[in-house]
Amino acid sequence: MNISSLESKLNKSIDTFVDEIKLQYPEGSSEPVTADDINQLARQTCYVLDDFKKAIIEFLK
Repeated sequence: MNISSLESKLNKSIDTFVDEIKLQYPEGSSEPVTADDINQLARQTCYVLDDFKKAIIEFLK
């Protein structure tokens, strides 16, 4: 893997994260945040960080 491939994988992870967040939390909503919302956001954050970790480790190998 080269730097360009790594960047592409990281960008894909970011795009997926953004798409999931936009789908679940419409911009401009005035609806109050619930504990479930926070848990879902944390879960999506963990997914993107895990994708980053995997891509970086693959690059370093």
